Amino acid sequence: MAAIAGFLLSLAVVLVVAPSAPLATALPIAFVAGLWALPVVNALVRGEPWALILLLALVLFVTVGNFRSRAWTDKSLDWQVLLKGLAWLAAGALGALHLPRTWPLLQVGRVGLGGLFVAMLAVSVLWSPVSGYSLLSAGAYMCMFLFALTLVHHLDERQLQVAVVLGLGAILVPSLMAAPFTNSLAGFSPGSTGVSEDRLAGLSEHPVGLAEVCSLLILACGALFAKLHRHRWALVALVLGALVALVLTRSRMPPLAMAAALIVVGVYARGAIAALLPFLLLVGTGLALVVVSFGFDALVPDEMLRMVSRSGSVQEVTSLSGRLWIWDVVLHQIGAAPWFGHGHAAGHAVLFSRFEHWSLVHAHNLLLQSLLYVGIVGTLILVAALAAQVVAFLRRPMPFRDAITLYTLFIGITETSLLSNLPGAHTLLWMVALAMGAQAANTSLQRGR
Repeated sequence: MAAIAGFLLSLAVVLVVAPSAPLATALPIAFVAGLWALPVVNALVRGEPWALILLLALVLFVTVGNFRSRAWTDKSLDWQVLLKGLAWLAAGALGALHLPRTWPLLQVGRVGLGGLFVAMLAVSVLWSPVSGYSLLSAGAYMCMFLFALTLVHHLDERQLQVAVVLGLGAILVPSLMAAPFTNSLAGFSPGSTGVSEDRLAGLSEHPVGLAEVCSLLILACGALFAKLHRHRWALVALVLGALVALVLTRSRMPPLAMAAALIVVGVYARGAIAALLPFLLLVGTGLALVVVSFGFDALVPDEMLRMVSRSGSVQEVTSLSGRLWIWDVVLHQIGAAPWFGHGHAAGHAVLFSRFEHWSLVHAHNLLLQSLLYVGIVGTLILVAALAAQVVAFLRRPMPFRDAITLYTLFIGITETSLLSNLPGAHTLLWMVALAMGAQAANTSLQRGR
């Protein structure tokens, strides 16, 4: 009766105010949507797994999805940023609500270090040249961190993988469906670097972003395959689609980083890492000596370099697609504020006008990005958290978690990895990986779960 009365009241309001406020005609629809949302909200508050799976999938989809085109360096608020912010805020509010239950997670060393690093991002707003944008981004990072703690506390590994497959699969499928007609559903943003009409970006903002989605989706599908007895065909189809999309993005580092992570995890699981390390050290030392003594061209002929170059230019490969030039500029800016950096998400303010080749808004390297934003102090915290994750991998392996950790490290060589101007899907999954397995290290969590 109360629901019917509320709906009739909303209709009455429309009849009264609609002539002067056309948007009020949506009030009955909003009322019905709110009624449908109440059970979901109630389930989220209680920590029901099905509701958390849906919310995680939605947050991943909204975070990656790009539904409009605008200048690459335009960081003003618009409807898409507000949509993402609303999703992050809802996830963060849920995380804050569950904080009394998840607080013991923060007592685990690596999780506490991760929280301290996120807090450092928030503090750096005080000296950022773009304080408003930095505050928005730091708030989003905090929301994601709290949400990640809630996810790990209430969901098991299989449920997390299901959510990742749903959320990232929702990005991949429309991207592939539209590929015969357009490489970007929203259109490429003016001034964006590394994009062209022959590289698939799909529903993401950049080909590299879609390549990261595909790499993480392949990991989740592979991990879930052994745990599902039905619908395996759907996982196989998603993996095949992700492989096709990876080829169409023409992005090299995400699949290479994921392949390297899976190889390391697999080799370590079989106890062969001790025999492999001396061999890798010997080969790496030999290659380094050749490059230092005779140059990169002596190691790989120009003809082979042109084969892996998207543009056919040898310089594209030898400069790491211009990253060596970028890092030179970034290092100079780091030297201007070495201890505490320029403030989180300040890249487009301190880099954009200082790079002559193209628009530059981030460092294309995880550690350099961290040094640029939060300096040596903040970067030491991040390095400690990453090192603690590696130690957790060596002591108590969890393949899905450890693959995300190692992927974060490897992709961070040439990309910003977990530390973007605004958080991405990779950011949230890294935070989830940070907390996974922490229950085993905290007896109070085991009792309260």
